[in-house]
Amino acid sequence: MRRIWTITLWFILLSFCTIIALIAQYERENIPSPSSANVKSVTVVTAYYLFKSKHPHKQYLEWMKNFLAFIPCHLLVFTDSLMLPLVRTLRRPHLEVTRFRVRNLTDFYMAKKGADFWAHQRSLDPEQKRPHTEQLYIMWNEKFKLVTEAIARDDFGSDYFVWCDIGSFRTPKQMRALRTFPNAEKVNQLAPEKLYYLQTGPFNETDYVMRDEDGLPEHDFQLDIRLGGTVIVGHRDAWRRWDAMYYEVLERMAQSGRFVGKDQNVMASVAVMQPDMVGLIQPEPFFGGTGNIRPFIIHFVWIENRRSQQPFDLTALQYLSFLSAIHHAPPPTVIWFHTNGHFDGPYWEAVKGHVTVRAIRRYTEAGGRPVKVIEQEADLVKLDVAIQHGGFFVDFDVFFTGPLDAVLEKLRGYECVFRAVANGRWTLFHMGNFVCNPGSGFLKEIYRDYNEDYRGSCFNPVAQVYNGCLYAYLLWMKNATFQRSVYMDKGAILGQFEGPDGYVFRLGPRRLAWKGHVNIHTGDEQRELTYEDVWRRQSSFGDMLRELIGRNRSKNRLTDAHSHVKLSPFIWEDVSESVLQSEEISMIRIPSSHPDVPFSAIRQLRSELGRLLRLILFNDTKLITQNSVHKFPCEN
Repeated sequence: MRRIWTITLWFILLSFCTIIALIAQYERENIPSPSSANVKSVTVVTAYYLFKSKHPHKQYLEWMKNFLAFIPCHLLVFTDSLMLPLVRTLRRPHLEVTRFRVRNLTDFYMAKKGADFWAHQRSLDPEQKRPHTEQLYIMWNEKFKLVTEAIARDDFGSDYFVWCDIGSFRTPKQMRALRTFPNAEKVNQLAPEKLYYLQTGPFNETDYVMRDEDGLPEHDFQLDIRLGGTVIVGHRDAWRRWDAMYYEVLERMAQSGRFVGKDQNVMASVAVMQPDMVGLIQPEPFFGGTGNIRPFIIHFVWIENRRSQQPFDLTALQYLSFLSAIHHAPPPTVIWFHTNGHFDGPYWEAVKGHVTVRAIRRYTEAGGRPVKVIEQEADLVKLDVAIQHGGFFVDFDVFFTGPLDAVLEKLRGYECVFRAVANGRWTLFHMGNFVCNPGSGFLKEIYRDYNEDYRGSCFNPVAQVYNGCLYAYLLWMKNATFQRSVYMDKGAILGQFEGPDGYVFRLGPRRLAWKGHVNIHTGDEQRELTYEDVWRRQSSFGDMLRELIGRNRSKNRLTDAHSHVKLSPFIWEDVSESVLQSEEISMIRIPSSHPDVPFSAIRQLRSELGRLLRLILFNDTKLITQNSVHKFPCEN
């Protein structure tokens, strides 16, 4: 008799989940109670719906197992009839402290805004490259309604309620420390008038400036993440006040044309409009003392192999790379400069007060073989420092274009963030722009391979990048553990223009979208670009650099946007009050302390001022014609 076995996807999923649940039930004997008998329980609210999201369903399944099977909190889960069997199976070890609410996503309060409303929000989303959908916007913005419904149901007699994303618990290491989540004794001591958020970025004084026309903050927080929406906790009264205020502000923001698809934009706006309603929680380290590096460190590495021991200045682009980090990563972030060189000159004078120099030893050998490529020396320095201290490691052709919020958010769930870069038939993890937690096992393995299987002694294009960039990617591809603990960015966070786009970005007149990233890795083809060229370069690269040093293109005026940076008068003060016309400099203010320069000596003046004057007098025909050059010293 022939048997036909029909195995459905649901059967496989449920069988797999049952095994996980049985394991969790076996371990449950050692799980402490989430609260004592004398402390009121805290209700945790979460939800899961299957739709296209930032992460695939398979990934969420792994994270859901961590949460549902291993954390015995009092839990209310919102889901639909399709996902209910899966969620119930994963939660089987703790069903006695769990309630389920079946609700279709289409019945949500925010779904009633209609398809046109959310399609418009999708068009406004500043993160167009990310897989954001209308359903995701609805889910993000519905959490206050879901918690207020949980308060009305009051399944467990709680005064305090926690919203917790169902994918919050992403690594097994976290579970050992979080089995008592939430700590009911501590939660019940929170101020009842506040809703508590994880602070992911500092609020600045300018964030609290309100517009007269609609009472909304001047700043829209589209790309500057200040609050985390993953876990929110507060008293039932605070939740109700926030529920009313949140949706009122959302309506006002939408009517004013602001993007409201992402809840963090709206939450930050409410927080600055009603600061007494919000409590800010500073994140604590995790991963055994890692995860939120305080202070966070940006690392630059420069290995000097010139024989001369004379100090030398930074190049114009090295200076601007430093300046970008200073501007976009204010204190408590610190900048370390790892080098064996000695620096002096106007560019160095401009930034040295914001940089901590740390002397390095040179790596002349690896695995008993000579290190012949200076970039490989830099790799070894980076790996050594990264394992000890963690932080953001960037080459001097990397320019920060936005706040660090996105990478700091990733470091809460991953040990490293690397940018995947295509290089011919190979894919590499770029060692010139990555971020990590200290003690990273992934980096330890790369460092071990460098010292045990060094292949860079031969001058071969593949060998020169093998131990760092190529091996890192191959290690990630072959190791499932590292695929879960190392985040591979494809350009949404760490920007890079490659191939023809790289050429167009640096030199071409066609403009490419370079905003919306934490930084841009430009390639080192423009290493010797002069400071004057920054003002003339008609490309996306030029736009980026001009914006960095304070140019407000809408007003055609150069303003000192970096008042916290003391810059050399030969670099900054000479141009900081210049009026710009038609993309060029039309006037220069010379500090009164500057010595007089004879007109005949301008061609020989070896300084930034001399180069700038020669640019205007002899090369810029738009401003001064050749026939009028001889009259220049007599003009006002």
